[in-house]
Amino acid sequence: MKKKIGQNKKKRSLKKIALITVITLTLLYTLGGGAVSYLVYSQTFGRVGYSQDRTGFVPNLDYSGIDQSKYPREEFTFTVDGNKLTGYEYGKDKSRGLIVISSGLGGTGDDYMTLVTRFIDDGYCVITYDNTGVAGSEGNNTRGLAQSAIDLDALLTHIESQQRYDHLPLYLLGHSWGGYGVCAALSHPHRVKAAVSMAAYNDPVESFNELGSQNVGSAFYLFYPHMWLLQRGYFGAAMEVKAVDAINANDIPFLIIQGKNDDLVTMNVAIYGCQDQITNEKAQFLLTEGDHEWVYCSKEALEYQNQLAESRKEYRDKYPQGDEDYDTYIAKWVDSNNLDIEFYNQVDEAIILRIENLFDSAK
Repeated sequence: MKKKIGQNKKKRSLKKIALITVITLTLLYTLGGGAVSYLVYSQTFGRVGYSQDRTGFVPNLDYSGIDQSKYPREEFTFTVDGNKLTGYEYGKDKSRGLIVISSGLGGTGDDYMTLVTRFIDDGYCVITYDNTGVAGSEGNNTRGLAQSAIDLDALLTHIESQQRYDHLPLYLLGHSWGGYGVCAALSHPHRVKAAVSMAAYNDPVESFNELGSQNVGSAFYLFYPHMWLLQRGYFGAAMEVKAVDAINANDIPFLIIQGKNDDLVTMNVAIYGCQDQITNEKAQFLLTEGDHEWVYCSKEALEYQNQLAESRKEYRDKYPQGDEDYDTYIAKWVDSNNLDIEFYNQVDEAIILRIENLFDSAK
């Protein structure tokens, strides 16, 4: 009898230990995993500085690198969730149309100056802007992959409230983060006539999951519940807006451009890879020779970029680690190559004409 009582006590003790272990591990996963996820998420979507403030090689032609007397701009502000965002208007005397350019994640309103100046030369008024948490705009961070649509929706509402733009047909052009934004923002009613989306993802949650698994492998999915909750906390239902649904809901032309060498936004998550889901008969598709960053560049520019990439790799291999900081090393490499920044950013003439024909046909 005593032996049986002792066995029962031992079983109860083991069950208690097992329960405590389960509770402890659950708390560790919930609290510890949540803390790790928040740290990783915050670093991924941290604040972005101006081009000239960023470390490393940033080969975009920005506003400081062009003739500002020929391309003057006016700054303005609009508000998103309590943050004051900064926009930039160019070519205010142009009448062919108003093009709003939405940048990729990590980029600023200055990072597409090659496109800006070309459109101005061709008769368009152009607006660029810094998203939430970027450069001249307020915000502690960039928040996540759905934010581009929220910011653009607010900017379009601001533009549509200004009577001085009423006579201009309104067009959108976005890249990557902004490429999703120019589609998803049209889940709200706006007077946009046509949109061009380059190297963009369809679903912000799906794309975030792919990027996470690319970076850390299957371990990413261990923290998926925490990451999902963070996005839900930031965006609510806005995190569920898919670009394809907005494209199908609008009876306007869309041009979906994808680089065949894009290894960041792959066909698994790209809008271009969702052609079978797009029912908008005015949607067009273009596959270029570019990669993710330079989807719109000329063949000659791409060749030049590849040559410089090889040169930079060779230079890096010779670089004595620890002897000088990385920025100094990059500056020396740039000087040694007489970098032609305008040629590096040269756009493909056929792509520009395709975009402008799309806009003109939609007036």
